This record gives sequence, C-alpha cells and structure tokens, in this order.
Amino acid sequence: MVTTTGYWEVQIGRDPRRIAIVRAWALGHGPKDLPAGVTPLHPAFSVLAGEWCSADTDGITVDFPFPLDISWTELEF
Repeated sequence: MVTTTGYWEVQIGRDPRRIAIVRAWALGHGPKDLPAGVTPLHPAFSVLAGEWCSADTDGITVDFPFPLDISWTELEF
C-alpha cells in the first residue's frame, strides 16, 4: 500500500544549469522483500511515484494528492 506522504527530488543539470529531472517519492507501508537476516527499523519504504525529465516532457502533470500542472518554463531560475 502506498500513502500520500512523501517527498520530491529535483536534479539540476550542469550545462545549461537548469532543472533536468523531477522525481516524486511516496511512502509505502506493508510487506517488502528483504534479504534473509535483514530486519527493517520501521515498516515503511519509499516508492518512486513519478518522474519527469525536461528533455522528454512538456512539464510536470499529476493528479494525486491534488492536481498540479507546471511547465518547465515556470521552473526556470
């Protein structure tokens, strides 16, 4: 099961210096396959929920947990 709790990761490109990739991570709970003898401290794990690359997409569009549509132009700095 994946919940709405999570974080976003932004990777900056070098040349030109701009946002290259945005990843959305969600916090999952429940069983997860781990190697024998490994016991997690907390029964939660991060799951890649979305990934957008400036070279491949027009922008970031998601519907969950709320609608968001943002172009790469709006993310320029």
